[in-house]
Amino acid sequence: MKTGNMLAALFLSLALGAGSIPGAHAAVALIYHRFDDARYPSTNLSLATFRQQLDWLAANGFEVWPASRLIERLESGGAVPDRVAVITIDDAYRSLLGAAELLEEYRYPFSVFVSTRPIDQRTPDLLDWEGLRGLCMQGGEILNHAADHDSLLARAGETLSERRQRILEQVTTAQQRIDDEVPEDCRAEIFSYPYGEFDSLAEETLAGAGYAAFGQQSGPIATWDSLQALPRFPVNQAFADSDLMKTKLLSLPFPDVLERADPVVVENPPMLRLNAFPEVDRVRCFDGMGAPLDRMVENEIRVFRASAPLGRGRNRYNCTYAAADGERYHWLSQFWYLP
Repeated sequence: MKTGNMLAALFLSLALGAGSIPGAHAAVALIYHRFDDARYPSTNLSLATFRQQLDWLAANGFEVWPASRLIERLESGGAVPDRVAVITIDDAYRSLLGAAELLEEYRYPFSVFVSTRPIDQRTPDLLDWEGLRGLCMQGGEILNHAADHDSLLARAGETLSERRQRILEQVTTAQQRIDDEVPEDCRAEIFSYPYGEFDSLAEETLAGAGYAAFGQQSGPIATWDSLQALPRFPVNQAFADSDLMKTKLLSLPFPDVLERADPVVVENPPMLRLNAFPEVDRVRCFDGMGAPLDRMVENEIRVFRASAPLGRGRNRYNCTYAAADGERYHWLSQFWYLP
């Protein structure tokens, strides 16, 4: 059975008829890296499959917004309509040119996050500045993915002050190069964490500098989400079949019930806590490999954690419950990092 069909079956096994959040819609951001580049299967998607996904968006009444439009809406406190998708592409590999042609054909805007120093060093696999400016003519916008594509998490022996300074230097250096090379109407001060890695200090630093920021944890983007920890659904060929993509693109937010926790794991396995809400007992949570999480109750708090310690590096918990229509699912993802 395909991975997407397995996940669809898993979600369908949840109790149907669960309540929804009246009037609460969410945008869904997708993250792509490479196209038709079989050398890197973990980050690659065929252009044929990409066209199928764009066809599905068009056939199912989706608006496609650039990241900048979504951030403007969230910052203004405005409502996000149902069925909004944001197409983001990280790193600016040359293989995205074929995807850009398709997006132009569909008249869909898109957002490309770039690390500037590898571009300045003329890394062969990446677009140069001329190529990036060309994307602007096709509906693209060029956004900030740090100067060096290094993780912003803590380094051994680094003080908090030193780390804040490093984060700011990575962000501001990259933004200056983008401002120098890209037309004003084709850029914005929006950031994407290298490797999707962030913690509370990174969020606070980006907020203080006036940047919204995207991670790589899954889930729809609700109006109450932290603007410095916005989720995106990663897409590659292994997870791109139509059933799974439909589930992702039609996902709805949880209510604002998550007790925020720093993503860097101190107690392993970490605990995810949800405040009580009408559908809380319908929630099912899984680790990144799809194994169900253990569930406990602390007063009115529902606590979920993995049955075994997490491995080093990037991890996540995914939680879902069925919407009232029995066809869509509320989705919440928590990113964890174990040093």
